[in-house]
Amino acid sequence: MRPRTIIVSLLILASSASARATWQRFGNQIVWAADFYDANSGLVLFGELGQSPVFRFQGTTLTGIFAGSADEILIQDSDRAWASAGSTIYLVRDHWSVWDTISVPLFHPSLIGVIPSGLFYYSDSEIYFTSDGVTASKPTGIPVSDPPGVIDYLTPDILIAVSANSIYRSTTGGTSWVRVLTGLRDCSRIYCQSIYSDRMH
Repeated sequence: MRPRTIIVSLLILASSASARATWQRFGNQIVWAADFYDANSGLVLFGELGQSPVFRFQGTTLTGIFAGSADEILIQDSDRAWASAGSTIYLVRDHWSVWDTISVPLFHPSLIGVIPSGLFYYSDSEIYFTSDGVTASKPTGIPVSDPPGVIDYLTPDILIAVSANSIYRSTTGGTSWVRVLTGLRDCSRIYCQSIYSDRMH
């Protein structure tokens, strides 16, 4: 999934006891990418591509956690996240504080999506999955000619992927995929980059 600079200032959603929400401006820098863990915490990359240090936000507090630059960021859980920077992918562990370069072979990598057990990413026009950054496997069922821009999950076993033309579903935790819908019109001219799976209902 290639990030886009579409947000000019980060807005934080703050929930109150009455379940009403308010939005608060949180800085005036360009946001290159952001991912939320919950309504009050997450990770954000400020700046431009190739010049985006990583910050953790908790409520209204920003804390720098990586002085280097990242291009993409995806939160897996409260302990782990994944980030890309050029030809490198990082596994971010210990409550997003320790950054390790993963050791699987990479060529022009791009993050696609995270599930409870790990990360889907592109490398050399192929989709891979890694749970630890040390070993990687290739899922089956999605053709190279129709790559998904994003993957999300309903359960650890049931996953959804969306490409520019199709929707794919996996019932095997992402090891194999089946095309369930094709001919998407709204995505035919753009690279679909967002999907939301409602895991609460």
